[in-house]
Amino acid sequence: MRAVDQLLDDDVEERFRRPHPELSPADNHRRLRADAKAGDNGTYLRYRFMDWGPTSDNVSAHLFVGGGVASIPFAFWRPEHHDPPELGQVFVAELPVRELTRVLHHAAWDLAVGGLT
Repeated sequence: MRAVDQLLDDDVEERFRRPHPELSPADNHRRLRADAKAGDNGTYLRYRFMDWGPTSDNVSAHLFVGGGVASIPFAFWRPEHHDPPELGQVFVAELPVRELTRVLHHAAWDLAVGGLT
């Protein structure tokens, strides 16, 4: 629900604008990861997305928003990942912010309702 709240904020495009606008979402992701490994993880943490514990603990992802579009660059990092050639690759999902908000809302609702039964 925290991600839904963030996406519904009026300043979502300002808060999640790519930190390095001259770089693609994938290259921003790579740079944030490199900065974090070098000990500067403040920006990495600001844009971190889908940090949901065991549900997503093999995925490093960030969220960037611009022009009504959410870009989610992500990479798998565990050495025992089920598809080793995917390690080191950065994938990017892009969809309208409204659609991402809807998907997250439905997922949170289903988890909440499922948890009550």
